[in-house]
Amino acid sequence: MTDKDARADLADRMRTARVRAFLDPDEVAQPADEFEALLLRTAQIHVQAVTEKTRSAYARRWRKFEAWCGENGFTALPAPAETLMLYLAAAGNANGASLNTLRGWAAAIRRIHEEAGLASPTDDPAMRMFLRGLSRQIPPREKPMQISALRINGLREVIRTLDARSRDVREVRDRAVLGVIEAGAIVNRMRMLNWSEVQIDRNAVTVTLLPVERTSKSPVVVRAVARADDHAACPVVAMAAWRDLSATADDDGAVFTTVEGQQATQKRLGVREIGRIKRTRLDALAGEGKKASFADAMRLLAQGRTIDLRDKALLLVGWAGAHRRGEVVDLRWEDVVPRDGEGLVIHLRRTKTDQEGRHGAKVGIPYGRNPLTCPVTALAEWHGRVQQQLGDVDPKWPVFPGVTRAGRIGTQPLSPEALTKVVRRRAQDAGLQGHWGGRSLRAGFISTCADLEIPLEKIAAQSRHVTLESLSKYIRRADPFRGSAAGKVGL
Repeated sequence: MTDKDARADLADRMRTARVRAFLDPDEVAQPADEFEALLLRTAQIHVQAVTEKTRSAYARRWRKFEAWCGENGFTALPAPAETLMLYLAAAGNANGASLNTLRGWAAAIRRIHEEAGLASPTDDPAMRMFLRGLSRQIPPREKPMQISALRINGLREVIRTLDARSRDVREVRDRAVLGVIEAGAIVNRMRMLNWSEVQIDRNAVTVTLLPVERTSKSPVVVRAVARADDHAACPVVAMAAWRDLSATADDDGAVFTTVEGQQATQKRLGVREIGRIKRTRLDALAGEGKKASFADAMRLLAQGRTIDLRDKALLLVGWAGAHRRGEVVDLRWEDVVPRDGEGLVIHLRRTKTDQEGRHGAKVGIPYGRNPLTCPVTALAEWHGRVQQQLGDVDPKWPVFPGVTRAGRIGTQPLSPEALTKVVRRRAQDAGLQGHWGGRSLRAGFISTCADLEIPLEKIAAQSRHVTLESLSKYIRRADPFRGSAAGKVGL
């Protein structure tokens, strides 16, 4: 084999390795020798020129094109421009794909041809004319509604609503349930308990559990003694708090009833429901594979909902840092460093302009002037709850994980889509009108700064925008007269 032939053979083998590594990075065959291993390693380095998200999207689009070519008797690699034109015309007609979607498919096909060392069909002059014709034939889609900016006043209203709802009626009821069970109450008799059989005084709660379903068993009297030095875990305080919210306390009705929304009903809880409260609360308010004690579970329930503490910290930290959704959900506890007297320094591993995480970014989160909306305090409270429930906090744990309805703290971080739902739900709960989403936090911070006429350069330093043009897209002008240059030129 001549040197020229050897070089050509090497080029072919490298291109084949690049295509395989790009399309199926996890399914590349084990190399047979050291040279094959070097080829594979080189191809994998080449693939890393794009993010995994982009590579995956291109590979998915290519597979669709490849399948269409097979069904219609065309060659996918290399593909002439005419084949790509037919494919895009068919896709646009059958699926009603937008022009941007079709351009994305064409970009994927171009990339695979480049990996294979082949001329791309998108480079053909006729292809450019075809895309121009498509742009005239395909009607432009309506622009999605712009995400509303959660300005500082709206943020305050959201946090006020969160704090006001920190006393969840279900948690008040469940705390009382746990207090009575800890004292020795029998679950299957608790379902028939009426307020006339409950005596509450300063020192104890006395409960008389009557026989159920005409059995010959005698009544059981349970006495729960007050914990004067620990009100959060005190059964007397728990039962008194539930009696104040109960819909049946005044007419000698059922003690433990269902809750709809934030209102106690007159519908009696069943045995399974009472048993489920005991099981889920003791399981959820502890670490994986452990159970909380009755006292610990009651203390946690008395402090407010776990999910409320998480959401408050998430909203305030996300807003103060002008964070993108992915930056918030990717945070780990080791990325948050307190700075005495100033606040927090948050280390972002990856940003939009540094997706490989080569440099990262540091964002300062100062103490808030208003205790209601201080992000440093909110995050400290959330850290304290995580520590209470799970013990020592692993630095590798996500700062904002999933939280179940029963209060269990998960080990997986929220997704960007879940963060969007949190912002939307909390804004709607506060009665705010708008089109809310994950970007509302970033847009709200930037728009508030613009309202206060903070220089754009300083806003960009916090929001990590590279250009002022991209920053300006986040500014929502609520009042056309506010900051108007026309009012400052002396007319």
